[in-house]
Order: sequence, then structure tokens, then C-alpha cells
Amino acid sequence: MKIPGILQVLLLAFAFGVTGINVGQAVQTLEAEFLKTERMAEQGDAKAQFQLGAMYEYGLRGAPKDEIVAAMWYRRAAEQGDAMAQHSLGHMYQYGRGGLEQDEAKAAQWYTKAAAQGNLGAQKNLNAMQSMQKGEQENGQATPRRYSKEGPRGM
Repeated sequence: MKIPGILQVLLLAFAFGVTGINVGQAVQTLEAEFLKTERMAEQGDAKAQFQLGAMYEYGLRGAPKDEIVAAMWYRRAAEQGDAMAQHSLGHMYQYGRGGLEQDEAKAAQWYTKAAAQGNLGAQKNLNAMQSMQKGEQENGQATPRRYSKEGPRGM
């Protein structure tokens, strides 16, 4: 479920309000987490690069929602072997998001790399793509598939 940034702040404010932390402190905490993650990502930390990509993709922790920047960070982490980033980058290629051209072959390549490391989401997506291709071959269809940029169920 996607939660807009302002709603995150309000939810945190409510949660922290119970413990005595005010809204300003909640916002500062989000900004500090974002800046720390950004600093680590810029230093080459693959896990932080993936996390920063997710922050930009979904507009979390004070990051502006920007799928193009998200794709850049996912790629950096994916190229270092981060399975979650490989899965996310595959998803962006499959659905043509993040400024990337829709490309099933590249999506499958990234899903395969992530699946080889045990990423269940990538395994599921790769199996679904292969099943769809097999079904088309059996039915004699050669029609290219166009996926919605929203992904399955609005992802």
C-alpha cells in the first residue's frame, strides 16, 4: 500500500504524539534518515542504494517521488548484485517505468539474476513471464504484450 509523504508524517506525528515527540521532530527524523541513506548510497553501499531507490520510487522519508532517480539508484545497487534492486529494476523494465523503455528481455535478465539469489518476487515474476510466453507459443500468438505502467494492482 502506498502512503503519501504527508500522510506518513501525520501517521508518525500521531504515533510519536503518544510518546511525546512533536511533528517537527518526526519530520526531522525522516529527513535525517533520508540524508543518512543518501550519504551511504553515494559512498557505494548497495543496500543503501536500493533503499534510496525505494524512497524515490514511492516518495518515502521526505524524498520527492521520482521514478527516474529511483531507477538510477536501483541500477547502481543491482549492478553490485543486490537482489532486491535487481528485482525492482526488472519490474521497471517490465512495465516501462522510471524513464526506461519497456523491455521484457531486460526485465527477464534482471529477474533471473535476482531469482538466482533466492528473491521470491523475482522468481514469481520470471515464472509468470515464462508461462505467458509458453501459452502464447502453444496458441500460435505472436502479439507483443503491453503492460500497464501501473504494474499489477497499481504497483
